[in-house]
Amino acid sequence: MFKSQAGLSLITWMLLITAFSAGCALPGLKPDYLTVPEVWQDAESLDGKQVRVRGYGFFEFVQSLVLCEPARCDCNESNGTLVLVEEEIQPGHYNKINDLAQIYISGKSLNCRGDECTMECSPFDPTAADEFEFVGTLRSKFGNLYLEDLDLMASRQRVNDNWLPIETGKYSITRASLYESPAAALPKPSLSPAQLTETIMPPDVWISHGPGGQGIGSLVIGPATPATLYAGTGNGVLKSTDGGGNWREINSGLANTQILDLVIDPVDPSTLYAATAGGVFKSTDGGESWNTAGTGITTPYIHVLVIDPQTPGILYAGSDGKGVFKTMNGGKSWSEANHGLFDPFSNALAVDPGTPTVVYTATSNGLYKSLDRAESWSRVDHDLTTWNITVLAIDPQKPSTLFAGGHGVYKSTDGGANWSSVSAGLPDVAVAALVIDPQQPSTLYAATARGVYKSTDGGMSWRPLGNELAYAMLGSLVIDPVKPATLYVGTAGGDVYVIRQTK
Repeated sequence: MFKSQAGLSLITWMLLITAFSAGCALPGLKPDYLTVPEVWQDAESLDGKQVRVRGYGFFEFVQSLVLCEPARCDCNESNGTLVLVEEEIQPGHYNKINDLAQIYISGKSLNCRGDECTMECSPFDPTAADEFEFVGTLRSKFGNLYLEDLDLMASRQRVNDNWLPIETGKYSITRASLYESPAAALPKPSLSPAQLTETIMPPDVWISHGPGGQGIGSLVIGPATPATLYAGTGNGVLKSTDGGGNWREINSGLANTQILDLVIDPVDPSTLYAATAGGVFKSTDGGESWNTAGTGITTPYIHVLVIDPQTPGILYAGSDGKGVFKTMNGGKSWSEANHGLFDPFSNALAVDPGTPTVVYTATSNGLYKSLDRAESWSRVDHDLTTWNITVLAIDPQKPSTLFAGGHGVYKSTDGGANWSSVSAGLPDVAVAALVIDPQQPSTLYAATARGVYKSTDGGMSWRPLGNELAYAMLGSLVIDPVKPATLYVGTAGGDVYVIRQTK
């Protein structure tokens, strides 16, 4: 059964697959079906063939501009997706099958002239249907299964034990009727437009926002425009201006499209820096064009960048084999900054937001701290039981409190002088990313190889944040600076997931 849009949550659904060769299905005949495990066993032989999908699912919208009840159709450039999953999710299955039936409704469905609007949408109600059958071509891409070339005329839905057709159509309505009176195929909205925008995505559920492809190792978000996201992938930089709903490549000028890290200027969000397998590049137009910005860096393999939050022209770059580099002029020139740093492998960097002369770097042989903008370094890893630290995060309100992630999470409340393990509840796997709620720093999030975990007590205890990503390989995590209950995570499979939590 479906839940309402306002209370939509991911519950277990049954998915049954029916495969038949193209053109051989006869009207009125019900083909035999396959179970999800059987589909995965035969995925290779079914690839490219027409299949019939029967099962339960949930409906999501990837854009939030709506003018009518989203349970019945999408409006004003909102894209709907129906996702089907199996009844009992097996280990490793969810992130492979959650896109098995993507039903994209029209990208721009509401066209108005004056008060008269013509809307093209699918009138089926995913909150009322008990079961679905969708017909399309099965495709295997990047380890996921997709239904493409959907035949909606051959698809149907079961409502109150009655199978009804699923079809698209055009409806003429007036602007006033959207809210003041019921229209054909459109019930009167029970929520205001503002409420609809807030509830358009199911709360507390990780929802895939694509784009698929190369693994996403870095995510950054506009500090004042959180709908603008950039993703660094193995195949270049992707940009979204609608909160992840749509993505496009922005690689003009990049000599190497293997992106290892991205940072965004906190003062001028149109300025970005990219660490690639071929050096450092800079964009001053929101990623539309890039220019080299790595003069003085003596190794092409820069895998981590960090920017001074108060003086954005100062940046630090961590490398494999050459230690730390620093620029004081926005990337025009760089110099080595390794005095006292006895390890040439810089895995992570962090700048104290309150006192930006203080910089930290984690190496393969310990944790170091600088009090003079990386002019000199000293070790600060007393009581740190591991040297394999790959991520660092600093409390924005109490910068003497910082966290280090590696195989577990560690915490210091005295600027790195002393450390203690704060991993209770975390799985025994590596931590790929750490972020801190800027409004409530006692709330932290950790991306691991077993999903995203949340702590609300400064890291003393952790719990899973949703179970949809329990078997995904996560590589990056970013928090909405305006609405910190919203998080985005990037996976090795090339997908970005978003969650909007209730509080």
